[in-house]
Amino acid sequence: PWLHIAQEVATEAKQKDYKCLGILGTRYLMEGPVYPAKITTVGIKYMIPEVKDRERINKVIFDELVNACFTSEAFTYFKRVIDKLKNKGCDAVVLGIYVNTFFINLP
Repeated sequence: PWLHIAQEVATEAKQKDYKCLGILGTRYLMEGPVYPAKITTVGIKYMIPEVKDRERINKVIFDELVNACFTSEAFTYFKRVIDKLKNKGCDAVVLGIYVNTFFINLP
């Protein structure tokens, strides 16, 4: 059987009783319908970063992550964006980045 990653994320988020998810990934992923369509059907809200943050995240993904590089500056930036989403009400963040070059430990 095929799995739809956004559906699996929505199901897991609902089981964990999350109310609002932040979405990080490429600009298309953040601005597109993939996650919102699945998340909202289970009654969960979502947020994406501000335009300037989406642009920089997209650049980091395509300039660094696809080349198996992730600078400490980029790591710190991602953490700041995650903190902004948390401060706006997100109780979890989807790292919808399909490059396995890093892990972020969120307390």
